[in-house]
Amino acid sequence: MGGTFDPVHRGHLSIARSFLESGRLTELWVLLTPHPPHKERQALSGYEDRLEMLKAAFSGMERVRISDLETRLPRPSWTWRTLAHLRDEHPERPFLLCIGEDSYRHFTHWKKWRRIVRHHAILVAERPDAPAREVPEELKTRVHFVPHKPVEVSSTDIRRTLAEGGDVSPWLPEPVLAIIRSRKLYQTDDHVQP
Repeated sequence: MGGTFDPVHRGHLSIARSFLESGRLTELWVLLTPHPPHKERQALSGYEDRLEMLKAAFSGMERVRISDLETRLPRPSWTWRTLAHLRDEHPERPFLLCIGEDSYRHFTHWKKWRRIVRHHAILVAERPDAPAREVPEELKTRVHFVPHKPVEVSSTDIRRTLAEGGDVSPWLPEPVLAIIRSRKLYQTDDHVQP
């Protein structure tokens, strides 16, 4: 499961639990993306700050491994490249790609998506309210849907609320909120998309 996690929030924890409870994983690797190609124009918080928040958020969850692997791979952080590296480094492990339904709906726009599905099954955290979408058969046959009740929150909403001086405590694990407060992260609207 990858992402920028800027910042990590209760929605991320909820989706991780859904993946772990699916019975299809022995453990969940959470990869922090340093340079996402689809967010090149968006200012991100420092990688070390995001990594520390991620470790704090998942510290009490069993069978989760936080990884900074993508800092050692070429830029930008393409998913197909990360998965190929993991396959080469751990040939004995079958890696599954864990994504949300919103990402699944746009998956055929991902760089080298056919290469991904050729080598990896995909776990999709299902949104009960998501409209049906036609996807190619080669993708359908590689997807396993995982029951999931989403937590309605986004990192963008959190950054905006923080920049406006609002309360985000319902959306964030306490250790993450403590890091944000101590480092005065997201105090301006530099990280908020228009």
